[in-house]
Amino acid sequence: MKRTHYKSLCAESNKGNEKSLRRRSSQTGPEPTFTTRKMLNASFRAFEKNRSRRVFRQIDRELSNNILNLMSLRTIAKVAIISLIAWPATNARSGTETNAPISRSASATSQQNERGKQMNEPESNRATKQPPAEPRARTRANAKITVQNSEAKPYDQTASPALIELRLNETFTGDIEGESPVRALEVLRDDHSAHLVSVQRFTGKLGDRKGTFVLQGSETVENGKIKATWFVVPGSGTGELSGLRGEGGFEGQFGKGSNGTLDYWFE
Repeated sequence: MKRTHYKSLCAESNKGNEKSLRRRSSQTGPEPTFTTRKMLNASFRAFEKNRSRRVFRQIDRELSNNILNLMSLRTIAKVAIISLIAWPATNARSGTETNAPISRSASATSQQNERGKQMNEPESNRATKQPPAEPRARTRANAKITVQNSEAKPYDQTASPALIELRLNETFTGDIEGESPVRALEVLRDDHSAHLVSVQRFTGKLGDRKGTFVLQGSETVENGKIKATWFVVPGSGTGELSGLRGEGGFEGQFGKGSNGTLDYWFE
């Protein structure tokens, strides 16, 4: 307060307000001496110096806090980026680790189920199960086929090609020995080429066995020559030829004779 009062007095004396100066001097006391003024100035400087230090300290603390906050934000950002980069790889690794036990447990469960089914299966069923049968050995029979007589009867000639019914009687000699009546349906074109389907029952001997069986054939005729494939109808064998199966074919002159083969086996 003394320093402020002294400054006020100096300002008022410079303005020439002597009356006010004298009045205030009489109220506040005598004018301060040189030593007093020196002490006041030193006190003021010390006060200003301390205040400046406090201000600088406060600024320094604020700057330190801001730097720490900025460093913490950078650290958090780095940690977040590293976590985002490492997260897919971690998930993939954990997924494979979790799937592997599941697959192993699933395979173990399936094996246990199979063993359980085998244990629960009745003894009779297990006893009757047999390994798949091996392919049966086939025997080839060769025969000469001779047409004894034939009869052709058209039953539809309204358009070309004509539809013809054929009746034949054939004899077999060789590994197949016997006779067979034949019924065939023929699709006859104008150039005398034809397609036929036939069914015949053979009666006689095949190899060393006697009996009967039915052959079903598919024939093609071109330029007076016939080429055919046939097979034994399953379940048609009788006598010693019961259970006969076979397939083959024949080639020759249409309406005259041909050479045939039959690869057969028994069920």
